Amino acid sequence: MRTGYTIRPTHLNRFPLSLLPVITLSNIPPLGSGEDRVVYPHPERPDLCIKIPQRSLDNLNIRGMRDTIFYLSRICRKESLDYNFVDVRYAERLERRKDGNMFQHIPRCYGFVETDLGVGVVWQRIQDFDGKPCTTLKDIKHRGQPLTAEERDKLWMALQDFFSWQLDHGIMLREMAYTNIMICRLNENEIRLYHIDAIGCADLIPFADYATWFAKLRVLSKVSRFRKRMIEWLGTPPTASQRAEHKARSAAKSFDFEQVEGTE
Repeated sequence: MRTGYTIRPTHLNRFPLSLLPVITLSNIPPLGSGEDRVVYPHPERPDLCIKIPQRSLDNLNIRGMRDTIFYLSRICRKESLDYNFVDVRYAERLERRKDGNMFQHIPRCYGFVETDLGVGVVWQRIQDFDGKPCTTLKDIKHRGQPLTAEERDKLWMALQDFFSWQLDHGIMLREMAYTNIMICRLNENEIRLYHIDAIGCADLIPFADYATWFAKLRVLSKVSRFRKRMIEWLGTPPTASQRAEHKARSAAKSFDFEQVEGTE
């Protein structure tokens, strides 16, 4: 499948794709799929994965007023409708900040590659410290048993770090959902949340791409909405004193947040 537009060397792609080897994915089972993309493990690098678009932009079909405004506001650039292109462009902007904290809660992006299934994008594959697959918020919510008080507090602390990171750095995540936020176990006692879906601005008119103050307002709005959803699920977050007590307890106790067999 072709992209429907020309890919030129970028900050993350220092060489044209024609000079790079074609990666074979057609004989590998995918890790998962969404509405727009399929994710495959990298055949040679277990720490990487490749996202392939589900649809081609060769025959672009703009439907409705919203799609028309979205397309026109991006100067009729066909690639603006490709999540892979938007992801890479936004990842480049984060790389240019030269701050390692930019990727504290999202995978690192390594640019475009040519595969036998079409052009894809290489990403860091988020896994637990022991190499096991991470679980998602959806897995935990539907695992069939309630969270313990310790697990709830630990998850809230990870959520607060996740929200603060977005607000402090103005990171645009296109959609926060139970299915695309992973709980990564850094070690036996520590967890960190990772957003593994699309990044960048998907607003009808992309003011956030050009005004930092507006981007921070949009981030605040998104964080506030998702935080309300978490309160509905987990209850109110722990107070400062409760967090301190939790840290003391968790130093001597591990938390698995294991995915229950049969969940998706």
